[in-house]
Parts: sequence; structure tokens; C-alpha cells
Amino acid sequence: MSSHLTVRALQPGEERAWQQFLHESSNATLFHDLDFLAYHPPGRFRFHHLVACEQQRIRALLPGGLVDGPTGTVWRSPIGASIGGPVLGRRAGLDDTLAIVDALQHHARASNWMSIELTLPPVVYHPAIGDQIGFALFTRGFREQHRWFSPMIDLSLASPGSSVAEALFEKRQIHALRSALRDGAVAEEGGVECLDHFAPLFEATYARLGARPTHTVDEVRDLLQRVPDRVRLVLARSDGAISAAVLLMQLTREVASTFYICRSPEHHDSAGSIVAIAVLADTLRARGSRWLDLGPSASDETRNAGVLFFKEGLGGVGYCRSQWSWTPE
Repeated sequence: MSSHLTVRALQPGEERAWQQFLHESSNATLFHDLDFLAYHPPGRFRFHHLVACEQQRIRALLPGGLVDGPTGTVWRSPIGASIGGPVLGRRAGLDDTLAIVDALQHHARASNWMSIELTLPPVVYHPAIGDQIGFALFTRGFREQHRWFSPMIDLSLASPGSSVAEALFEKRQIHALRSALRDGAVAEEGGVECLDHFAPLFEATYARLGARPTHTVDEVRDLLQRVPDRVRLVLARSDGAISAAVLLMQLTREVASTFYICRSPEHHDSAGSIVAIAVLADTLRARGSRWLDLGPSASDETRNAGVLFFKEGLGGVGYCRSQWSWTPE
């Protein structure tokens, strides 16, 4: 890659080229997809997606947007998603990545941005590039500001033909799973047709937690319709009633992530969540996925001990997503 690399804003009419580059890249995720990001209503975010070009050829994509900070404008990647950072070409090496970071910093200075913030996924999301982006950021003066600890299940650790749950779950979870299955518990996967069953559990769970979820029910419906092959629902039934529900996002070919794990107030003592994850793990492995990301349970600022205990009992081992920050001198 030459030194003539430049970064500029994505232009109207270039959306198809963006999507094609995603398809051919080495580290794209669902959260880099413009169709996914379009579920946000107009005006919620100041999207300002960037492309790195060498002459007229796209070399990298940088989804993100502008945020007003206390001392000026911050360009953040992502906004409206969980992870962002540069999307590289399939054969991009370290020198290519360093050139992309250099061009991004040059663009930030020219735009008078006060800082850049990038949140990267765990390195296991993209074995083809490993920690290449993180290393490039560090050598160019970025510093890690925050970490989120996400238990992830390595589905490949279970022998072919065996149950992921039987191979990786801790004894307490296996006993609960076996008991629930003996009592007739089942789990099934579906799309938007399952939303009417998911919504009551979703709303009850967050009412009980006293927290506001990232998505509304209408936004979940939109995602299920917008990207039906990448966003799915898993419902667990006990005694004929829905006892637990999970929203799943297929982020890459090999990585899927649970975004919400909900349970019915009437079945809080059931193992519905364990049944849902057990069935989901086997289904994902059969489709060729390797990792099931159970979502962040701790950060450098907080730790949810109960949720962490539950996810580690499902065989989850912690990997970190990290936020990197750089301020021009």
C-alpha cells in the first residue's frame, strides 16, 4: 500500500461499494453493515462513516459518527452498535493497517476533531488478522481506555457428535439441564413470528432489573425483518409455556452473540435459559460457527457477579472488547 492513502467521508451512492467490500473483507461484522445500522431512526446519531482510499480504490472502511464532547467533536466507532473499528481488505498486513491509522489521524487533525474513540471486538472474532489493529493503534499513540469482559463458549471444544452442554457446562448447569429435559422442556429458534412470545419476557426482565434495554420491542421487530438471516430468537418452553428467550445476532460466519437472555417471572426457578443456550450451542456448531459470545458481564467499572457466575457455568471463558482513544497533540 502506498503513502497516497487518504481518508474521506462515505459519499451518497457509495453504499453498494461499502457492502461489497464488507463481503470481501477479513474482519467485517454485522455491526459494520449499513443495512443493520439503518434501523436507527433519522436524527438519533450523527453518522459520519469514513473510507480509506488509495487513489479511487477502497482499502478500508471505518463506520462511525460524530459526538459532541465537553472539549469538542469526537469521532467514535461505532455509534449505534457494540463494536466498530477499521474493516480491512482480505490480504491487509500490518504495514497496511499502520497506513490506515496514519491516514485516519491525518483526517482527524484536518477536521479539527478533539479525539478518536474505537471499540474493537475480542481478537478471536478475526483469527485472520489477530491483534493487528490493536498493535497498530498502540504504536500510533492510541491508548486503551476501557475493557468489557465477555464470556464466550468455544463450540469447537466439544467432540463431534457430542452435546456442547454435556462437554462444557459445569456440573450444576448440566444437572439443571438434564432435569428440565426430563420434565419435557424444549427450545426452538425462529424469526419475527416469535416476537409476540419474546416481548413479554423481554419487558418483564428489564422491568425487574430496573434498567433500560438497548432496543425497544419495535426495534427488535425491525432487526428481525431487516436482517432475518442474522438476527434470530430462541424460545424455551416449560410445561407448555415460554420460560426463557434469547435474542441472537450472527456477527460473523464463526461468531454469534446473545444480546438478551430473558426469563419469565412465572418460571424464574426453571432452567429455561440453560435449555435455550444448550440447544442454541448445538445448532450454531452444526451451522459452522465456532464461538458463542454471551455478552459483557464485567468491565473496568462494573461487575455483575451473578450473571458472570451463570455464564461461566455454561463454559464461557472471558475475552475482552476494548475501547481505544487518541487525542491529537
